[in-house]
Amino acid sequence: MLRAANDYRSAEYSSDPFGAEAQRLGLASRDAFVAAARHLPFVVKAVDIPFEGADLPGYLVVPPGVSGSNKAVICMTGFDGTANAGIVVRPGSVSS
Repeated sequence: MLRAANDYRSAEYSSDPFGAEAQRLGLASRDAFVAAARHLPFVVKAVDIPFEGADLPGYLVVPPGVSGSNKAVICMTGFDGTANAGIVVRPGSVSS
């Protein structure tokens, strides 16, 4: 599923950024990543962050053994990156 998420992301960048196809591919990439994230050894939850009257998509990543209220780090990418690209995955940590 991680490969599918990346393939959809790559296809999105080749399409018209204002067209419906780009939106469809972007959402398919996110859906594939969320499906793959269920197999990670830590919690990854898709979230919407309110910002200036709109919602920005993102992920809440919770390390193993952490619960309750904690500090948070917000990481942002530029146009050439995605939120899921910033989540580090160790080889072997994802089941097929």
